[in-house]
Amino acid sequence: DRNKMGLVGSMSIYENLLLKSETDSKFGSGNGLLLNWNAIKAHAEALREKYDIRCFGVDQPSGQLSGGNQQKVILARELERNPDLLIAVHPIRGLDIGAAQYIHDCMVEARERGCGVLLISTDLNEILQMSDRILVLYEGGVAGEFSGKNPPIDEIAAAMSGKRGERENEAG
Repeated sequence: DRNKMGLVGSMSIYENLLLKSETDSKFGSGNGLLLNWNAIKAHAEALREKYDIRCFGVDQPSGQLSGGNQQKVILARELERNPDLLIAVHPIRGLDIGAAQYIHDCMVEARERGCGVLLISTDLNEILQMSDRILVLYEGGVAGEFSGKNPPIDEIAAAMSGKRGERENEAG
């Protein structure tokens, strides 16, 4: 939930972009005790441009942004840390088509740079569009594993409803 876990809505965009990086020497000294606000704001402006965050300015509270722009702030903050693994839980929930496509494009670019992307979603279309490999979880276990290339939609749907094992038993 971008509003409860991803952002602090009352904090500015630049402050949200700084989260998890406040001890980085490019933003100040003393292990985060002395911050260089000019460097922080310049970094935020660069990310605003790079990730097309539409706002009045990086001083704007992040809670005033649209859902898509809030998601872009989170994505910018996380991807700029060059993670080995990005865990995206319902990354496009509540977003318009343009923002959703932008988020997906950023996730694909991260994957192409070598970042592992774990997409957790209940949106089957999103899963089919984005996945190289699909695992269906049902009642705490793996109900099916499928290739993301030409995935068997009927089998995925059966696994999602807990019916996959029943079909296999009927066939055997």
